[in-house]
Amino acid sequence: NLGREVFSTSQMGPGAPLNNLYYSSWGAFVAGLVLVASCVDDYSNAGAVLRSEAAAATGEDEVVD
Repeated sequence: NLGREVFSTSQMGPGAPLNNLYYSSWGAFVAGLVLVASCVDDYSNAGAVLRSEAAAATGEDEVVD
């Protein structure tokens, strides 16, 4: 995906005559990174909640992976 962004927005690429393509392409790439980071954070938090619930159910202080 990053290779396509670089090629499309380069001076010799197909998006060269359209300046807005440069900004929208990189904006979409950054927005995608933010969404992925948010998903990873949510996944990590959900795992922590499940581990704490498992520890509470078994009466243990902490569950070690």
